[in-house]
Amino acid sequence: MRKNPHSCELKDKEILTIEEGAALFGIGQNKLKAMLNEPSCPFRLLNGRKRMIMKDQFKEYLAKVQKI
Repeated sequence: MRKNPHSCELKDKEILTIEEGAALFGIGQNKLKAMLNEPSCPFRLLNGRKRMIMKDQFKEYLAKVQKI
């Protein structure tokens, strides 16, 4: 099977979809969606109506919180 030359590993991506974030961080998609819906969400990036996760900001957020 040939890889797409334009695709990259999840660990190399800076902006993640909900599905990619769930796979990379081991958090459920529904939980991520709920977190992204919070008005004060520091790691949300909106691409039109699509909610995306800024990976570095999400890692910082996870390092600070005790419970999600």
